[in-house]
Amino acid sequence: MPEHKPAPAKAGDDTVSAAPVVSEAPQPASLLASGASSGSEQSHGPAEAGEEPSAPQPSRLSTTLDMLQLQQAIIDNLPDAKVVIDEDGTIVMTNRQTELMFGYPREQMLGQPVEVLLPERFRAKHTEHRGRYSEDPRTRPMGLADMPLWGRRKSGAEFRVEIMLAPIVIPAGSFTIGIIRRAPPERTAGATTPTEGKHTIR
Repeated sequence: MPEHKPAPAKAGDDTVSAAPVVSEAPQPASLLASGASSGSEQSHGPAEAGEEPSAPQPSRLSTTLDMLQLQQAIIDNLPDAKVVIDEDGTIVMTNRQTELMFGYPREQMLGQPVEVLLPERFRAKHTEHRGRYSEDPRTRPMGLADMPLWGRRKSGAEFRVEIMLAPIVIPAGSFTIGIIRRAPPERTAGATTPTEGKHTIR
């Protein structure tokens, strides 16, 4: 018998052919990997709370000598003269401005009594005032407003000064630092000469 073949579907037939199955395209491995790690990776920003901060950069001042050299450079570049004395009134430190103001090389001031920077007629009295300051050391101006202070250069020339005192206490002992400035012209105008006026350092 002849083999019976189904007739092809015609327009209007109720026969519906099966729709092809379309599978989802697989996600690339790189996208999967980035998606899986997107919630766990953080940008390299500032440390969050609870995290240890990064280690500080090493200082260039790596030795005690480096620090001492920096301190001396700062002192030498101060705009004012600076004199440090010990409990006996001996000069233990000065700076470049002190040399320029008083005319002494630094080596000639170190180890000398601070009175070498005063007119000779005031030196004995200054020793007494210095002793009283050591009984109540504190940061304050030296002298009184109506009593001018005078300094003396190596040449013997005298000039008006203003001085601020401050105590320093370290394991090596007690010291006093004096910051010295020339008195401004408006304060020296009309001032009596050192031989006529009073000189007080308290």
